[in-house]
Amino acid sequence: RELGVAHTTDYLVVALKGFLSLGILPDFNHVVNAIPVDFLVESIVHISLQADSFSRVYFHIGNLNPAPMLQLYAWLRSFGYEADLVDYEESRQAALRVPSDNPLFALAPMLGTLARAGRSLDLDAYLAIDPKVEFENLLSAIGDSGITCPPLDEMYVHSTLRYLVDTGYLPPPTAVAATGPR
Repeated sequence: RELGVAHTTDYLVVALKGFLSLGILPDFNHVVNAIPVDFLVESIVHISLQADSFSRVYFHIGNLNPAPMLQLYAWLRSFGYEADLVDYEESRQAALRVPSDNPLFALAPMLGTLARAGRSLDLDAYLAIDPKVEFENLLSAIGDSGITCPPLDEMYVHSTLRYLVDTGYLPPPTAVAATGPR
């Protein structure tokens, strides 16, 4: 968890790289519910070793403390990245026009459908859900095991960004400046 390791083919990471290359961020205030892989694995292993787990229908594994996308943008800025916040449709159209060597090119099919996406990730809709109810089976199963998920906060995001820069996946913040849609 301290290393900030991130999967570089994850939609959010790929989109971040592509939009930063354009110098823009979409005004898309959906919720981001990210968890470290070790929390996921520890939870799955712990749950799978409990006999009563097999009688439960589902286990939603997520972060009890997600963050709005616009908050993540603030943490990108505090890390040193500069990008212009632009209207979602404008950023979507810019992304759909990128050349094939831009990471956003691979996301074109998804970007084409996001304009029609439902409210499931909409911040207001997400905030109406009680996370203790949403993750009730998970919380019951991991109980007092000591397995915890760190909140999605500035430290978590900065450690992930540091990893992505250190591995060369993202350029250092000084190499990225706001330029507006191209």
